[in-house]
Amino acid sequence: LVSQEKLLQVRKQKAEDMSLLQENSEKFRSELASLKNRLFSNATANDFLKFLPQLAKETNNDLTDIKFLTIEIIPLEDTSLNPSKANEAQEAMDYFAKLPMQLTIQGRYSNITKLLDRIESHEALISIDGIKLDTDEKNMPEIELHLAIGLYIAQSKT
Repeated sequence: LVSQEKLLQVRKQKAEDMSLLQENSEKFRSELASLKNRLFSNATANDFLKFLPQLAKETNNDLTDIKFLTIEIIPLEDTSLNPSKANEAQEAMDYFAKLPMQLTIQGRYSNITKLLDRIESHEALISIDGIKLDTDEKNMPEIELHLAIGLYIAQSKT
């Protein structure tokens, strides 16, 4: 009788865990769909790159340098839990590319924060991966911002 009660408790716990997994799965799928909608297309990424110098000017800053780094390719679906789908997924899977870049911007601190706010609030998915501020007493109150960002661009093999 005691072992049956323990077995019943274990089964109830497993049922609760399964229910929680289903709830989380639906939540994560919804979040993934939302993130997919925020990916740049190739065209909108190109437009954003053209817009960066204008954005710097609008916020009273100077964009002095852009360095593009190695593009990272990231699948939208994790096949590690189901290796049998890996070949099929490689043939037709959607993926996204992260286009990392290093921006160098000069301006006053208050104007640089305006620029960062504009980048951060952009509707498309942009990561701010690093920030470094340099100052030079000769150029005060101007500062130099080294900003590492990444644009996430939707891609498809089909």
